[in-house]
Amino acid sequence: MATVAIVVSCEAAGADRSYALDLEAAAEEYTVPLTWLIHASPADPMSNIKLYHTEYLHRIPSWHEIGLLAGFEGSHGHIEGERERIEAICLGKDLMKQCHVKPTCIRAVRDDLRATDLKQLESLGFIVAIAGPVEPCTGHVPGHPSPGAAPYHPSYQDINTEGDSSILVASVASGHGVCGDLQHGWAAIRPILEGAGPDAVVVLSVADTADRAADLREALGFCRARGDRFATATALAG
Repeated sequence: MATVAIVVSCEAAGADRSYALDLEAAAEEYTVPLTWLIHASPADPMSNIKLYHTEYLHRIPSWHEIGLLAGFEGSHGHIEGERERIEAICLGKDLMKQCHVKPTCIRAVRDDLRATDLKQLESLGFIVAIAGPVEPCTGHVPGHPSPGAAPYHPSYQDINTEGDSSILVASVASGHGVCGDLQHGWAAIRPILEGAGPDAVVVLSVADTADRAADLREALGFCRARGDRFATATALAG
């Protein structure tokens, strides 16, 4: 059986609405834990954290996971400097701590995680980092399904190669030129799951700003019928 983890990008502050509770209800039907990644950025440090702390986090069962979706946007645009990036990660961690959450899973907005971030992630207690798909996903093109590379520990010099970091990098699945994001709909995601072997680790993603609860139900039902195992992101390190 494959191991499937589903991460939810939570950045509904300023959006029309959040479908977090619809996604949570779909997961409850199949008793599947989701990994909720709460966005925090130096450009707007509080509004998103406040929204989820007030409206949603207390409604998510304790056997789900709450992680950090780190944004590297500042008042003057995208943050490039190593020190400023470290400060952005620390800010996100501290803000979640104020909400009584100690995240051990992180994903960077636009999958902008770098090798120079790794030691800081380790010192802050992060265990797993979610990365983008390992193949280009610019549209639905012919090809063979590929769940993506197996999780690995990266190098401190090159985050895309194996090395000595204690952080486990798990990539979002991909196949047929489509990444494993439920925004593409169940019909596009199904071939990715069908191509997953019995020992594969498959990471799917979804944003709570779009109504994708029906697609999530389809994916969960398919995986449950096949006997796949579900895990939170951090549990992948086990």
